[in-house]
Amino acid sequence: MRRSWWRRNAIALIALAVLVPVTGGAIAWQEWRTYYEFRHWQHLPVAAGASIELDGVDIGPASIVEVPAELDVDVPPGARALAAQVTVVPGDEPLSCARPLLVERGTGRSWEGSWGPLGWEGEVSCYEATEPVFLNLLYLVPEDAGPFELEVAILGSEPVLPTFVVELP
Repeated sequence: MRRSWWRRNAIALIALAVLVPVTGGAIAWQEWRTYYEFRHWQHLPVAAGASIELDGVDIGPASIVEVPAELDVDVPPGARALAAQVTVVPGDEPLSCARPLLVERGTGRSWEGSWGPLGWEGEVSCYEATEPVFLNLLYLVPEDAGPFELEVAILGSEPVLPTFVVELP
């Protein structure tokens, strides 16, 4: 007499019942770990004009100014040009930093900075820097935007993201 299909495949069915949820859990764990491992999710607020030390790296102070008209920046109607500056001083180890993000405090709107006009001094990011870096970025924002904060991401300092309050003079 032949055994039923269920009895013949009992070991395989039990293995399947165990391995499918375990595999799904392992995949989900890997995705969540990867997602949060390289994300700055803990904002560290820094007061206007202040500096901080983060993992041996001195950051700040950060400032923002309106770009003077004589620099000949092409600004579309309804917008204004702002320049944000911050100094990053590496510690014992070389550091890399992402391009700072200008964020409007009230709404969360954000802008990525770019190179300034010809003759503009400073960098927009840093890679394996061992000397102090002066970040100086140009932002084109709507006329009604503000007040702002500047997010300066130091790579490798995850999950902490220094967020500098910057005020126009």
